[in-house]
Amino acid sequence: MASNSPDSSSSTPFVSLVRMTRCDLCNEMHQSHLPTLRQLYEEAFPHSERRPWSDLEQLIGEQGAYHFFILEHPELGVVGFVTLWHFDDFYYGEHFAILPQLRNHRLGEQTLHTIKEYIGHEPIYFEVEPETLSEIAGRRINYYERNGFQVVKRDYLQPPYHREEQGVPLYIMSSEMGERDFIERVCQTLVDRVYPHF
Repeated sequence: MASNSPDSSSSTPFVSLVRMTRCDLCNEMHQSHLPTLRQLYEEAFPHSERRPWSDLEQLIGEQGAYHFFILEHPELGVVGFVTLWHFDDFYYGEHFAILPQLRNHRLGEQTLHTIKEYIGHEPIYFEVEPETLSEIAGRRINYYERNGFQVVKRDYLQPPYHREEQGVPLYIMSSEMGERDFIERVCQTLVDRVYPHF
């Protein structure tokens, strides 16, 4: 993911060149990108933090609350993907990855800007690894904070994606602080609607 924030000394408004296109399995062009995006998905996220690809493809095909967006840049082509769930009054960002060879070019920052434009005034929530886990996890939290997000819950246990595994302790970050009751409802919605039930 990109690690630079916009130059706050510049008077030029920040413009994102990254476009989000919802994946449609009936679209041949979208299908042609899936092998690359699958490889990115499986390399960017540990087994315990991702669903099986076949389950992900099923969700894409349903075209329901789950949105798999292909990220494209006018000069670079496909640069990554982001997955969002849209519920009644908030979004949940499940996965977000930029191709390794294109990281550190502000594409992650541009994508966050594009996501904010897409969701409008609704809040977005997502999970991150605690900063105590690794230096990279700490840098990732700092990166999101520089881009307008904040940790809103530190005692969250991500339910397992796989029957044989345990939950993963993570933080919840958001574009707005929100009331405690609302954040608890968000977490319960994730447990009920996003993760498999064994």
